[in-house]
Amino acid sequence: MIEKKRILGPVCVLMAAGLLFVGLWPFDASPKNRAYWIPNEEGLHFDGENRRLKLSVGGIAYTPSPLRSSENLLSGKGSFTIDIVLRPALDITSGVPHILSFVDSSGKEVFYLGQWKESLIVRWFTRDQSGKMRMKEIGVRDALTKDKTQRLMLVSNRTTCSIYLNGQPAKSFQDVALLGEKESVRGFSVTLGNSMNVKRPWTGTVLALKLYERALSEREIARDHDGGAKSGSREGVIASFALDKSHSTSVRDLSGNGNSLAVPERVTLRNSALAWPDWRNQKNSSGPKDIAVNILGFVPIGFLIAFWREQTRGSSRWRSYLFAVLMGAFISLVIEGTQAFIPVRDSSMLDLLCNTGGAAIGALSLALFVRSRHEESGE
Repeated sequence: MIEKKRILGPVCVLMAAGLLFVGLWPFDASPKNRAYWIPNEEGLHFDGENRRLKLSVGGIAYTPSPLRSSENLLSGKGSFTIDIVLRPALDITSGVPHILSFVDSSGKEVFYLGQWKESLIVRWFTRDQSGKMRMKEIGVRDALTKDKTQRLMLVSNRTTCSIYLNGQPAKSFQDVALLGEKESVRGFSVTLGNSMNVKRPWTGTVLALKLYERALSEREIARDHDGGAKSGSREGVIASFALDKSHSTSVRDLSGNGNSLAVPERVTLRNSALAWPDWRNQKNSSGPKDIAVNILGFVPIGFLIAFWREQTRGSSRWRSYLFAVLMGAFISLVIEGTQAFIPVRDSSMLDLLCNTGGAAIGALSLALFVRSRHEESGE
């Protein structure tokens, strides 16, 4: 019995160390940015494939500052145009990796362009009558063919959103407004190749990007396409990037508005500490599988700590159980707090609650086990 008591302490320590290892892997606060220029090839390449063992965040490029312009806003608010030349490298079948995102001053995505199989997906967020945020979605099939260079244009105004493929209309959506009537793309930040929290990496190449703070007409789009990606209307351009040649870690804004595009060598990002899942987009929130793993992973530590405390400290049974729950919560808090500084991980309040609940279940399991043994022995 004495030998068993001596073993319990090291076993609890090893299990706690194992939880810390799993929770904080890969211990990299500034992982390599897998957005890079390939010599003798055109475009900025984003490698979102290498995600095994959480060793990569994929690639990302972004505007370090919100979009700004020295020109007066010509056509009112609620309108914009995205003109992007890209070449997908995969047929995406899992999730919706982000090709381009617009992010507001609070760090929340306003809308984004993504890929699923060969479809272009556009998602945005609005408030319903009860005030809850809801995700909405539109899409165009066969717009993102693997290894094929395409020029996509998304034109949005207050009543209509239209998508063009290589200068030709692909699909138009009535009563769809990606921005509010009083909103403008000014003040938004832009990310390429990933979500802002580097959790939705895309794989492919971007060769050019131009952003307008107005809705281009169909005639202008057809004329611009005939003139090539480098040509096009200049009126209302808020940012323009030619990515056909290698650059350094910063790409100059050809519009003259100073909205440079950063391509850092490493990703340094501080996540929100103990944030709740983004319930606006249930597909991006913690699913039942993750919740179950977070609960079950802490059941053994709750059981063992309660058992060790009761056997070695001589404290009352319920104090031992409470101690086990508090220790489980403390270990989880250390993990979740540190994850805020690891870009590939999420610091989640839900995970903290699930871990604590798992430790409580483990301690309760010991209580039920002891009670069952006592009933069998007739004590």
